[in-house]
Amino acid sequence: MRRRLLYQNESFFGLPEPGNWDFRTIILPNSLLRGTCHIWRDNLVMYGDRGGYSDTSKFDNTIEIFNLWSETVNTITFPTDGLRRIVYSNQIWKNNLYIPLNLTGNSTLGVYDLAGLSYRIIATAGGGATKIWNDKLIRMGGSYNINLFDFVSESVDTFMASPYTLASSLASQIWNDKLYIPNGNGSDIQIFDLNSKILRSVPLQNNMMRDTSQIWNNRLYMPRRGGVQLEIFNLGTETPYQTINLLASRLRYTSQVWNDKLIIPESSGTILEIFDMNAGTTREVTLPINTVRLTSIVGTNNVLYLPEWNGDRLLLVNLTRI
Repeated sequence: MRRRLLYQNESFFGLPEPGNWDFRTIILPNSLLRGTCHIWRDNLVMYGDRGGYSDTSKFDNTIEIFNLWSETVNTITFPTDGLRRIVYSNQIWKNNLYIPLNLTGNSTLGVYDLAGLSYRIIATAGGGATKIWNDKLIRMGGSYNINLFDFVSESVDTFMASPYTLASSLASQIWNDKLYIPNGNGSDIQIFDLNSKILRSVPLQNNMMRDTSQIWNNRLYMPRRGGVQLEIFNLGTETPYQTINLLASRLRYTSQVWNDKLIIPESSGTILEIFDMNAGTTREVTLPINTVRLTSIVGTNNVLYLPEWNGDRLLLVNLTRI
């Protein structure tokens, strides 16, 4: 069988092909608030905590390494050290999971070696939302800065976002050496040239909440959180392209691209929205679990992985059968 392209962190042996099922539910050993997930080697790496928003005794954040072949879980729980880790934005680079820490303005970074199972903390410039570009971790937010952390030297370059406000940068994407930062609750998008370090702002068509986005065919697709709009931005011309109404108002915190389709799991409910980006049409599929979801990922095996926020379930969706 012809092999598909691998993810950057995927094992050479690939991922297990799904069977003749539409959905599968796997019960995990932990009940967690899972904010992110990644594919690393042949594992699904999920990161969350036990609900320690104000109770420092619950700052025992947890990494779950779920092997996609054996379906076994290795659970790593951090000690209760009073550091609030940011569960909704972290990245994997060369076997290390980089975790922003909410301490003194998010100014520290936790680094967990997934292969060596060791952990350390780096003092560096802050920012909650993250992206990877050219062996650098981009951190946005904090004191309204854009910080470029070099993975190799562990040094950081800081660029002021002023006069713009990076109030929410979870829907950010990188395209053609530029960082696109949609306003999480507003009507503009900031564009930061990662080479020239020039930041500018471009108006968008809608004043709305944006917590997720995807790039397809040189366009940025931004579904509204708590509304019907799907906003499309032309990356080539850096101008608004089109706004399409989806079928219903829903909470949307995560999305994926698969087979020329935008896949949007309802973040609190049972609906999976499938927007055909060629045809411009939407259809909906009912999921077997009614729960909250903040993160998702599609593997090269055409399976959509949906970890539960505030629970112990992992839902698998066979995208070839729905």
